[in-house]
Amino acid sequence: MYLEKQKELIKELEAVAAKKLFVHSGSLKTRHLVKKSKDRQEILSQHVALLSSLVEENGLFIPTFSYQFPKTRLFDVKNTPSEIGRISEYFRANIADWRTPDPMFSVCGTGPEPRCSRSQVSPFGEHSFFADLVKNEGHLLFYGAGIESITIMHYAEFLSDVSYRYWKEFDGHLIDGDTRTELNFTAHFRPMGRHLDYQWDKIESDLINVGILERYNSNVFGMNAKALVDFWCQKMSEDPLYLLDKESRIWVEPMLDSLGRAFTKEDFE
Repeated sequence: MYLEKQKELIKELEAVAAKKLFVHSGSLKTRHLVKKSKDRQEILSQHVALLSSLVEENGLFIPTFSYQFPKTRLFDVKNTPSEIGRISEYFRANIADWRTPDPMFSVCGTGPEPRCSRSQVSPFGEHSFFADLVKNEGHLLFYGAGIESITIMHYAEFLSDVSYRYWKEFDGHLIDGDTRTELNFTAHFRPMGRHLDYQWDKIESDLINVGILERYNSNVFGMNAKALVDFWCQKMSEDPLYLLDKESRIWVEPMLDSLGRAFTKEDFE
C-alpha cells in the first residue's frame, strides 16, 4: 500500500520538476508513505529517501532551526540539534552535506554549499538563504506539516517592511569544528508579551483560490516560492496587516496609528 502512495506522490511532483525543494516535514502524518518498522531510524531513513526522490540530485533542503541562541549566544554548526522534528534532525545528523551558519534559522542540504555570511547573519534579508530560494524559484513542500510552519513568510514581511515587527540583534559566537568566530545576528521579532499571530485559514484559502497552493495528497502540499512571496507582497501593498488575524489587528492597528511609526524594541521591552 505504501509503495502505491509513494508512486502517486512522485508522479505529482514530477510535474513540478523542482530543482530546489525546501521541505517542512512531519513524520506522524506521513507515516502511511513509508514501510512500517520498529526501528525509528529506518523509518526516518525511508522518509528522507522518498523526499530525495522528489527533487533533482543535490536539491533537497530541510530547515534545522534552533531557538537557543538568544540565551546561549552560541551556535555549533555541526552539533547544535534541530528543534523542529525527527526528519529534520535525522537529515542534519546523517545526510546533509552542509548547514547554513544561521544560529536560529539554519538550513541543511545536499550538493554545493550556498554562500552565506558567517559573521553578519540576517535570516530573512536580501542576502539570506530564503532570498536565494525565491530568486531561483525553489519549491516549498509541506510533507506532513501545516501551513503554520511557513517560515518564508518572514522574508515577504521583510520585503514589505512590515511595521508590526521590530529589529533586535544578538552578538555571540559561531563554532565550526575547532574554529570559533564572532557572530552578529539581526532579525525582526514579534512584539514581546502581546498576541501576534496570523489568519492561517484565510491565508491557506487565498493561496488555493489563486492556484498557488497545490495539494498532492491529504497531508502533502506545496507551492512555488517566488509566486508565493510575490502574491503576499502584493497583498501587503494593499493592506499592510493582511497576514494578521483579527485578535492581532484589533490592537496592532490602533497602536501603529497612535505612534505614527513602526514598532521598536523599546515599545515592548
